[in-house]
Amino acid sequence: MKIDVVFLPAEARGIDLSDVTCVVLDIFRATSSIATAMANGCQAIIPVVSVEQAKQLAGKKTAFLLAGERQSQKIDGFDFGNSPFDFSRDKVQDRQIIMTTTNGTPQYKQLRPPSVR
Repeated sequence: MKIDVVFLPAEARGIDLSDVTCVVLDIFRATSSIATAMANGCQAIIPVVSVEQAKQLAGKKTAFLLAGERQSQKIDGFDFGNSPFDFSRDKVQDRQIIMTTTNGTPQYKQLRPPSVR
């Protein structure tokens, strides 16, 4: 068994991940926030890499909520930061959330096959 470890999304760029199993540990916030939102009835979390992508995708449908941070600070104009405490049932149940974070969402996007990025 071979195990490779990278600590930041940038360290994995250019690595062919198409035939490997990847485990993402985002121990700070994004993963905990996603799990909390889903446990509280959120329909879907859509990870995106940039603030611009989040706003563009949200502009296509008004039903989306926006969640995200840059350098641990909530993004201006977004509904949530990335604290698990933000994602209470009364705010997220039956809703879809577009999320962008400094480190977490770029990792998730990189793990998807190139044909669906």
